[in-house]
Amino acid sequence: MSGALGAEWEIVTTDPETEFERPLARISASTPQTSRPHGSRHRDISQSFQVVAWPTSWTATADAAMSEAQRVAGLLDDLLNSGQDTGAFRNGRRHPWRIPLYDYTDVPTGQAAPPTARCGFLRVTDAPSIDVIADPADATALAVVCDVRLAWGEGIATDPGPPVQTVTLTP
Repeated sequence: MSGALGAEWEIVTTDPETEFERPLARISASTPQTSRPHGSRHRDISQSFQVVAWPTSWTATADAAMSEAQRVAGLLDDLLNSGQDTGAFRNGRRHPWRIPLYDYTDVPTGQAAPPTARCGFLRVTDAPSIDVIADPADATALAVVCDVRLAWGEGIATDPGPPVQTVTLTP
């Protein structure tokens, strides 16, 4: 997300405080997870997420604010529909509807994961919806809202049974 929007954006997963600095994007789950078995040892999990992006507020006119919000909406559209992850490019071809997944286990809070932390991909399963929403009280305070359904695979741990106690060989 931060690669598509730019380094000046703060990306959060919780509701921002009542006062926050723009530009800011909040990512949150909007539905519970659903799970479907895929063979005996794997399952596919899917969940809908919502991204609310508040572009910069330096714009002085409603037209300039709309232009900036539409630019941000275009960046989100490119991220999801065109594929922006250069680490996944093969022979110069992009992979639309794929978002890299990183393991943040050893990454300090607030820092980006290194490329070596990549552990897979999230798949976009339905066409995302992206819209610009205006604040009725201020025509220059716009938000970009994106709803997207993602899926990923997961291994299912199976009970190997009791440990082998003895082995008897017979001739």
